Order: sequence, then C-alpha cells, then structure tokens
Amino acid sequence: MQNNHIERSSQLFYAQLILIGLAIALLTAAGQGTLPVLTPALILSEITPISFGIWTILFGSVFLGIARLLAPRTRENFLQQILATIGIGLLIDVGYMLFKGIASASFLSQVFFVLVGCLLLAGATYLQTESQQFVFSADVLTNAIEQRSGMHLTNNFHVIDSIGLISGILMAYFIWQSFHGIGMATFIPPFLVPYFYYLIDQAVMKLEG
Repeated sequence: MQNNHIERSSQLFYAQLILIGLAIALLTAAGQGTLPVLTPALILSEITPISFGIWTILFGSVFLGIARLLAPRTRENFLQQILATIGIGLLIDVGYMLFKGIASASFLSQVFFVLVGCLLLAGATYLQTESQQFVFSADVLTNAIEQRSGMHLTNNFHVIDSIGLISGILMAYFIWQSFHGIGMATFIPPFLVPYFYYLIDQAVMKLEG
C-alpha cells in the first residue's frame, strides 16, 4: 500500500513537472511575454547568451535556496526540487525552440498558445492540489513564506509574481525604454488559470460522481 502511494506521488510530481515546463514554453513561444515571476529571466535571456530555460533554472535555484532558509523543515526534498527545476528549464528551452515559429506567427496563434499554456498550468495546479507537492520553485518559495509568516499569499497574483513583474518592468524600461518582454502571457495567466482550474475540478467531480 505504501509503495503504491509513493509511486502515485512520484507520478503526480513528474506529471506536474512536464505540464509546467510545456506550459511556460508555450506561453513564451507566443512572443507575448511570460509568467510574471519569470519576466526578469526572459529579459536577461534577450540581452545575454544564456537561454531563457537556463535563466529559469538559475532563478529557480535561488528561490529554492531562500525557501530552504525560510522553512528548513518543509517536507519537500531539496535535491528533488533542484532536479525538477532543471527539468522544467530544459523543457522550456526545447518547447520554445519547437513552437516559437508557429506560436508567434499571428495574433490568433499567439492567443491560442497562451490559452493552451494557461490550461496546462491549470492542470498542473490541479495535480498540485491532489498531491500536495510543490514542483515549481516559485510555488515552493511562496509556500515557505506562508509557513514562516503565517500569511496566505497564494491568491491569483501573489507576492512572488508581483516582485517578478515589477522587476521585469523596471529592467525592460531601463534597457529598452519600453515594455518589451511583457504582454498578454504576463497578465492573463494569473487570472485565467484559476478559472481553468475550476473547470477541471468540476469536470473531475462529475466524472467521479
């Protein structure tokens, strides 16, 4: 019984990893920015030879390090989280290369890929709720801050998103004097993903009922 639980837990963890990596790749490939928390990583990838996926790994590793300091007794395995962050970063780079030309071809394709990215993120969020495992480094950090402060921060646009977005806006304006790298893939997911999550949850309840 315990082995079955561990196996299911691992399956849900890696399913989240794949969904998150592909979702971010699709959102970014649309050419309309990326998730708020990763906006600085996207901007840095455009002014350095380091890819967006690698910057995501670097930022994610910093987030995990801070989370470890804030909540050292969290049940998540630190090494597993680091490996998951690396996996997400690599999936982002592969997916971005595969879909960039198609996703950014027209405004309609951009909207379509942003919507699909949001749907995949909602699926990952549903699996996170089912497994109570945090795969995305920003979620791990948010959870650690909640544990340390006692505050609930996981509303649609939580504190880590806000910091990432503000930092990205300042960086973009300083570098290009514009809001380059910020678009509908930055602002739509925090509001659309919870709605898709609700639809997924309702669908699963009907199937189980």
